[in-house]
Amino acid sequence: MAEYSEPMIVPLNAEGTIYALLDEQGEIIGTGEREVCAVLVQMMKRARAMEPLESVRALSRVNVRSAITF
Repeated sequence: MAEYSEPMIVPLNAEGTIYALLDEQGEIIGTGEREVCAVLVQMMKRARAMEPLESVRALSRVNVRSAITF
């Protein structure tokens, strides 16, 4: 897979209703609506800006889920 300088949000279907969040290595780390992926990107950026111990504490309290309904 391709490598990116920061996480990217890409559509998974032609209608643009389901998106995937790709990490810097191009691996899918989450799926959902675009807004859900955008929130996850912001959380990742904030976590990286924190000190390592603060980052672990902040992420351990987060419970984010996304679901695809048919």
